[in-house]
Amino acid sequence: MQRLNPDYAASTKRVSTHDVPTRPTQPKVQEWDQSVAVGQQAVQAVVEFLQHPQIKQRWMNTQLVHSVEDDPRYQPLGIDLLWVVPEQSFLRCMTIEVKGDRYDRTGNFFFETVSDLQRNTGGAVVITRSEWLFYYFVNSGVLYCLPMAQVKPWFLANLPRFRERVAQSRRGGSQWRTAGRLVPIATVLREIPAVSCFRKEGEQWIKGN
Repeated sequence: MQRLNPDYAASTKRVSTHDVPTRPTQPKVQEWDQSVAVGQQAVQAVVEFLQHPQIKQRWMNTQLVHSVEDDPRYQPLGIDLLWVVPEQSFLRCMTIEVKGDRYDRTGNFFFETVSDLQRNTGGAVVITRSEWLFYYFVNSGVLYCLPMAQVKPWFLANLPRFRERVAQSRRGGSQWRTAGRLVPIATVLREIPAVSCFRKEGEQWIKGN
């Protein structure tokens, strides 16, 4: 969920576009401000999740979460959060990319492969150097925690299996088109058991699909 300048804007992944019709001449336009709001909501939810006492006790004992969304050193790497957890007798700092998605009823993840079709620049999933992708559906409160060491090579190796979608984004007078793949959530959970899922119910986070 990176806050980027307009020239780099196409590489953002603040909001999913996988409900966009596949008509390349007139793709649905995503407004930048709306995408920013969804991304900010997702980052806030992830930070609250990692710091929740229930999650710290039963899943990962978070010691620190630090946002680097606005740090230009991390933006090209697709890293939004630094996450510190204990590992044996040491503390380990891991990196997280956050993706916010409004379209929770499709049954798919939207993995961006090309951030700007005109420039042919790599999409979020391709360029990210993060260790985790935290994919949050803002309307349903469902969070998927995907270890990228397993998910990224699996996705790239299986790219032809997944349908492509193209969307158009707009910020002021600038417009650009992005492309990505619709990846069934059920397929990811079945083929990559290390993916974890949590659902927010009231003030609690419930583990499981």
